Amino acid sequence: MILSYSWLKELVDLPVGPDELADVLTWLGLEVEAVEHFKPSLDKVVIGEVKECRPIEGTDHLSITMTDIGGEVVPIVCGAPNVRAGMKTAVMLPGSVTASGHTIKKAKLRGQESNGMLASEIELGLSPAAAGIIEGEEFWIPGVDAAEYMNLTDTIYDAEVTPNRPDFLS
Repeated sequence: MILSYSWLKELVDLPVGPDELADVLTWLGLEVEAVEHFKPSLDKVVIGEVKECRPIEGTDHLSITMTDIGGEVVPIVCGAPNVRAGMKTAVMLPGSVTASGHTIKKAKLRGQESNGMLASEIELGLSPAAAGIIEGEEFWIPGVDAAEYMNLTDTIYDAEVTPNRPDFLS
C-alpha cells in the first residue's frame, strides 16, 4: 500500500512529522518497507512577483515584465495571456530546464532583454495542459524556492498490511 504524508495530513491532524510517521505506522501494525522523500527537480525555479507589465510594440501577444525574484527586479518577456502586474508566479531562472528539456537562458526577444521565463504547469512538468502561467497566492514571497509554496514536496511510504491487521484493508 502506498501512502502519502500530505494526503494523510489532509485527512487527519498528524501529531508527528514525515520522518517519525514511519515509526508510528510500524507501531500500529503496518510493515513500512520504504520511505521516499519526494521533491520534483525544480532547480533554479523561484517565486516571482510581476511589478510591471506592458505590451511589446509590434507583437500581438508578447509583454515585457519587470519581475521581483527576491532582492532583484529583472526584465522577463512573457507570451501568456494571463500575465499582469501584481501577480505572483513561478519563475524559471537562467540555467533551469523545462520539462521538455529546454535550458532557460538570458536572451533578447523582439529587442527586449529577458532574464528567465514566467512558468506554466507545462514547463514545470506538472500538467500536460495549461491556460497560462501559474497564478500564485498572495502570501508567496519572491525569491523563495517554488516547490515549497506549490506543495510539491511530500513523503511517500510503501507499507504492507501484516496478517494480524486486516482492518487496514477496509
